[in-house]
Formats: sequence, C-alpha cells, structure tokens
Amino acid sequence: MFAHCTKYADALYSLKKSKGVTAAYNKQITKVDKNNRRVYFKDSKTKEEFSTDFDFLHVVPPQSAPEFLSNSGIAAPNGFLDVDVYTLRHHRTDTIFGLGDCANLPTSKTAAGVFE
Repeated sequence: MFAHCTKYADALYSLKKSKGVTAAYNKQITKVDKNNRRVYFKDSKTKEEFSTDFDFLHVVPPQSAPEFLSNSGIAAPNGFLDVDVYTLRHHRTDTIFGLGDCANLPTSKTAAGVFE
C-alpha cells in the first residue's frame, strides 16, 4: 500500500493489522461471486489459483505506464517517464518535462497521491 509514501503506508498497515484485514498483493481477480461473498484469484507470479471469502472487497487495478511511453526510449526501467524528482525535467532530454501518473516520481499512482 502506497509503496512510495511511508506516511500513508505505515498508517494503513497498522490499521489493516489492527482490524484483521487481509491483503492480496500481485493477484489477479478471475471471478467474484457476490451472492456467496467469495472472490477467486490467480497469483501473478506462480499462476496458482485460489479463492477466499470476503466481507468487503476493495480492488486496485495494476498500475503501469502506458505502453507507448514505456516503449518510447524516454522511460525509466520501470516504464514511467524518467524525470528528476525535484525539477520534473527528463534526465536525458532537456526539453521534456513530466508530471502526474506517467512520471517516475516517488508518489502513488492514485488520486490519493494528490495529498502526498
């Protein structure tokens, strides 16, 4: 949760732990049986399939840069635009600036990141 923002990650982790909330990271939902409150997953790495019951289901889609950017030659190794975190100027091209979800900044790629 909020890998680039420990302020929120630490607070949410403590809350998650105190409430007994289970998180399933790097899993793909393959089916939701809302009537029986059961969700089916596939592990993104091992491809193992499993299911679990739920009371409340919060889903966050995979977050990645658009393919045109990650394949453009101006992206960082993670696919996001390779910019300086202080100036937002591209590291190799002085005429490119980037901000928002496409930029390789230490922020979450979510609307909640606005408050970071």
